[in-house]
Amino acid sequence: MLCLNVILRRQWTEAEKLSFPIIQLPLEIARGGGDVPLLRNRLLWVGFTIAFLIGSINGIASLLPYIPRIPVSAWDPANDLGQYITTSPWNAIGWTPLSKYPFAIGLAFFIPADLSFSCWFFYVFRKLLQILGRATGWEGSVRGFPFFNEQASGAWIALGFVALWGSRTQIWEAVKKALGKSDLDDSDEPISYRGAIIGLIVGGIVLVYFSFKAGLSIWASCVFFAIYFLLALAMTRVRAELGTPHEIYFVNPENIMGTLLGSKIIGKQNAIPLWFLYWLNRCYRTHPMPNQMEAFKMGDVMGIEQRKIFWLILFSVLVSLLATYFFNLYTGYSEGARAKCIGFKDHAAWEGFNHLNEWLNYGKRVEKDGVIAFIIGFATVALLRTARWHLWWWPFHPAGYALAVSFAMDYFWFSFFISWLLKVVILHAGGMRLHRRALPFFLGLILGDYVIGSIWGILGPFVFQQRIIFKTFI
Repeated sequence: MLCLNVILRRQWTEAEKLSFPIIQLPLEIARGGGDVPLLRNRLLWVGFTIAFLIGSINGIASLLPYIPRIPVSAWDPANDLGQYITTSPWNAIGWTPLSKYPFAIGLAFFIPADLSFSCWFFYVFRKLLQILGRATGWEGSVRGFPFFNEQASGAWIALGFVALWGSRTQIWEAVKKALGKSDLDDSDEPISYRGAIIGLIVGGIVLVYFSFKAGLSIWASCVFFAIYFLLALAMTRVRAELGTPHEIYFVNPENIMGTLLGSKIIGKQNAIPLWFLYWLNRCYRTHPMPNQMEAFKMGDVMGIEQRKIFWLILFSVLVSLLATYFFNLYTGYSEGARAKCIGFKDHAAWEGFNHLNEWLNYGKRVEKDGVIAFIIGFATVALLRTARWHLWWWPFHPAGYALAVSFAMDYFWFSFFISWLLKVVILHAGGMRLHRRALPFFLGLILGDYVIGSIWGILGPFVFQQRIIFKTFI
């Protein structure tokens, strides 16, 4: 991932100047905010106060249930629109949270209006498909309709190919430089292009060899990691453009290989090590590749030598791997994987091995409808991207579709709608001048939400222990 980011960095950060919304807050704090220092801007502290108070009240309400909460979370029962719609076919929308996360509203404000529009629009479109399925009877008669997992898989694979195609000139120049057939200057890159190409090749060989020793055949290992890195590339591109969360469920190499090849071709021998890798790609909440690219972008803006960032990232990876291996094993054995280590560890285990059990005992057939849905997802992204290239007025972004059908927007779609609406109103009322003046307020929403979230994250374990002691002895 690090070597791939080195090759793509110049294209995405300098040539295309992608917005990288998630890093805007730390960059503005580091730069001071222009004429008026950011931390002295009143609008920043207005936004900070709103988010901080909401987080404070809700945190206290978690400890003292008689204090009313401010419903901003997607998991707050009051925010579920679906519970109020009980008549068929409209009740097919199911869980539809009207979340109002301050940080999400703030982040979405840094996204171009057409992109934030696409994120919530395609989520609503997805819900309409569910209603259509119930109204027509397809929901029950066509197994798997409307095939969101297959649509999402095709969409994200297409986004990966689109990212490769858009960067093809830069990739080819890097390859020529590595072969000594180009005078392209790579002295300001994190490492030379030759080093990056060698790193890609050696890293790929190590991954395939490791998987082969674990029981995965060479062809299956190559297919697995080709799909995995296409998805990684797509998510990094989406983060660079949109900054949106990419908590993508069920879009992973195992499911894609099962959809397109079936378990008979893959074989039982490959199925076992394949599903043992499920922890790696169940969802992608903390994917390293977007974070690496954002670090390079921040270094570029602040004038930090890229090579220092590269070696710092590599050093951090090695330290964190050793620490994570130790604490995962220590916590699992000391607290019990099923007793207290609930959540992701639990989900990755029972989901992965239940899928494996299904493949081994019943098989995974290649179903025509699933393959068609995969092709539809792929084609939709390709058509949306082509339209954006050729029609300047085209309002739909392909990433919005991919995010919506892969459940990545479930928690945030309404927050994005609020931010999009505020952005449109501000631009119509005062143009870019008013838009620039409003930016500190939305940075304040992000900062306030993150600060109070960090405070509760630190105090939470201690408060929890104190509550146990209080209930036991008082």
